[in-house]
Amino acid sequence: MMKRILSICALLMSATLVHPQEQQSDFQPVKQQDVRPIRLGFVATPAITWLTAENRELDSKGVRAGFSFGVMMDFTLAQSANYAFSTGLMYNTLDGGRLRHGDVVPLRGGNPGQFEAVTRDVSLSMQYVQIPMTLKLKTNEIGYMSYFGQLGMQAGVNIGSRENGEYEYFENPQRVIIERENVNDQTQLFNAGLLVGLGAEYNVTGNTYLVFGVNYYRGFSNVLKGNVVQVNEDGRPILDGGLPVSGSKRRAVLSNITLNLAVIF
Repeated sequence: MMKRILSICALLMSATLVHPQEQQSDFQPVKQQDVRPIRLGFVATPAITWLTAENRELDSKGVRAGFSFGVMMDFTLAQSANYAFSTGLMYNTLDGGRLRHGDVVPLRGGNPGQFEAVTRDVSLSMQYVQIPMTLKLKTNEIGYMSYFGQLGMQAGVNIGSRENGEYEYFENPQRVIIERENVNDQTQLFNAGLLVGLGAEYNVTGNTYLVFGVNYYRGFSNVLKGNVVQVNEDGRPILDGGLPVSGSKRRAVLSNITLNLAVIF
């Protein structure tokens, strides 16, 4: 009887020793995630931008092509590769849109302080230094890919504004072309808005990643200064004693859609 018990115990011990070895040979370790406290990279963002006017006297129409470049920084949160505060420093070379509205200009050959009515049809171009600030949520790597979404805001400082387009005079009809006219006095210094994005990262090797994605920016601050000129039903600016009749404050917000291309090291 004792011999049988010892034989059974020996068999159980042999099975216990063999089975874990078989399991261990089939085990595939989970790939180690990149959990560096800070990740840095270079980013370039071609864009489509437009203005949305909020005065009935302003007609926003059409889009402009834009481009930004700079550096991006991801600060890891909770010591996890899945959460990060994403920011950076971007230089925007061209942002804006088209506006058409009634306006007044100094009277040609007239006395100082006298004006005449025109329709201004222009493309407004603004350059910004921008700082995005978003919360980024990222999946674990699936193969060599991981996917992320981000939500936050973007703030910018206007470093230059110009107009290109034409003035169309009402009296003695004539079109005057304007090119790269400085309009810094007609645009606000600061701009801010909502930033939403989706994208993916591809692990090239080690800590090097290619990043691509799409962002949508919707401004919530006014980018214009000054007041609109009141117009009548046919769009002609209203003059009183040769002077323009001022209306409400000019207001328009900036929006864009960007394609983001980046390399993280």
